Amino acid sequence: MLEKGAVAWIDYMGRPESRRILVIDAPGVLGRERWEALDRELSFDLLCAGVAEAISANAIRFEAGPDVLAVLFNGAMNEIALRAGDDATALKAGFLELIRALTVRP
Repeated sequence: MLEKGAVAWIDYMGRPESRRILVIDAPGVLGRERWEALDRELSFDLLCAGVAEAISANAIRFEAGPDVLAVLFNGAMNEIALRAGDDATALKAGFLELIRALTVRP
């Protein structure tokens, strides 16, 4: 589920208009503090819940805990959104590889 959600978000943010409005212009227009508050309210809390659920269900393993992993995932996905073209494609592939590396296999 985390992988599907990450792919959907990264793909949506790969659209030039989405990237421009949400991660390039918004922090400058709203101010960093307000932008981060909206990020937490609209998406980060869902990411935290998803990560916590995955760790709880032993679907992924991460010793530092769900809050730390959610911050790392959020930062990585925001960075991918800021990039365009081939660089973003390689970063997306790397991010998905990271999720798979954390996945617990039976």
